[in-house]
Amino acid sequence: MFVEITRARSFKGLASYCLQDADRKGSERVVFAETRNLGTDDPDAAWRVMAARYYMQDELKKRNGIRPGEHKGAKPVGHLVLGWRDDEAEAQGLDRRMMITAAEDALKSIGADNHQAIIVAHNDTEHPHCHVIINLIGDDGRLKKNWKEREKLSDFALDHEREHHGRPIVDRRARHWEDRRAGETPEPVKKKPRDLYELDRAVEEHPELQKFADEHRRKLAAFETAKADLKARQKKHCERLRWVLDERIKRTRDETGRAIRAHKSAVRQANKETWAETYKRQAADRRQFAKNEQALRGGIANAWRLIDWKAALGPEGRPVRGALVTIFNLLTSEAARREAFEAELKQELTYRRAKQRQIEEAKAKELRVEEAATIKAHRAAYTRKAAAMKKRHARQDAALKERGQELTTERKAALARVREDRVELRWHERLTESAERKSRRRKSGEGRKPRQKRERRPRKKKTEQQPEQTVQRARDLDREAELQDEFERRMRDDLMQRRDDRSHDRER
Repeated sequence: MFVEITRARSFKGLASYCLQDADRKGSERVVFAETRNLGTDDPDAAWRVMAARYYMQDELKKRNGIRPGEHKGAKPVGHLVLGWRDDEAEAQGLDRRMMITAAEDALKSIGADNHQAIIVAHNDTEHPHCHVIINLIGDDGRLKKNWKEREKLSDFALDHEREHHGRPIVDRRARHWEDRRAGETPEPVKKKPRDLYELDRAVEEHPELQKFADEHRRKLAAFETAKADLKARQKKHCERLRWVLDERIKRTRDETGRAIRAHKSAVRQANKETWAETYKRQAADRRQFAKNEQALRGGIANAWRLIDWKAALGPEGRPVRGALVTIFNLLTSEAARREAFEAELKQELTYRRAKQRQIEEAKAKELRVEEAATIKAHRAAYTRKAAAMKKRHARQDAALKERGQELTTERKAALARVREDRVELRWHERLTESAERKSRRRKSGEGRKPRQKRERRPRKKKTEQQPEQTVQRARDLDREAELQDEFERRMRDDLMQRRDDRSHDRER
């Protein structure tokens, strides 16, 4: 049994692949389609219901008291594939019911039996298989975790084989589980690409394709190498372009920072003498204040100078609440006068610093505006170059894709040509058989079943029209023989001409 699970983002894309033919023009390859945990049996409507749940994910979480949001790049679509070999399916007596039961058991093994699902069986391959479209968004809006899903499915497949056949069908899977139970890590299994798988199968059936297969594998290896080199080169170009943008932005910001610091230094250097004079004057004021405090009259003078009469009387000329208390403290307390004096000196320094900082910030603001304009220009240039590079990469990818399609067409043509040659060879052998062999085979009865003797019927009496009927019958037989010979001759000439044309194409 083959079992595999992958995750995707589009319900519509996976449903279109599973519910339609490869050319999207019908659904002849669909044997049956059933739904699980959905309110409809119509698979075309079921995937839309599943997509609607994904879009209602945040609302479902809110109803269940879960914080909304999901990590970036989450894939809500699960794609489960189950396949059986022909001999395995025949020995098991596989039918629709058993296929559906296996799909349900597989869903249960990974904990997705309560999730919405669509089971679709196909008949477009030699072996029976079915696809299961799973909505990984649960009833509460959460995304199902994929912890050890592949190992769980592998264990399910092993149990399924033992249940229906009494032994493991896939020996490698059984060996891997023996290694796991022994505490060892099994060797990784790398799936063979489909093109190489089809080529190997064709070589097994037609050994004359071995030379073409070797050459085709060499071309595929060169194609993959060129593809990897192109992707690495494109990635390097993108990183280089981004690095140039980051370096230009960093350089612009560094230059702006240096210009701001240089302007601050210039402003401070220009105000250096002013600050020195301010500090010298304040020192003189402190000495004078201390000298005045040595006498009563001087203390009153200091208090009178510190009183803000405009603030104390208010706009209407009436004393403000608490102003008289402040005036009384200044007149009677040396500590209050000293505290008010120091506060006045400190306020003067704060005002000067604010004025100087205002000058510095005005220039810094201008420089930052210029910096923003420069960075915007750099980003615009990066956007233009990135768009041009994206178009260039798209052309390169298109050329690479065209080369890959050419290899695919070449491989399919070679495989189809082998099948056609085998069919034409059988027709040619049949049509070019010698007349003597045909005659011998007719006379000897070769390839015919022995005829049973029948009772002889009594002859009819001769009539006058019987000779004429005999002659007409002989003429009809001769005409049929001539038509058959003409048909065989034309068919033989046509096949020979096609073989000659194909040989000429190969040589060319």
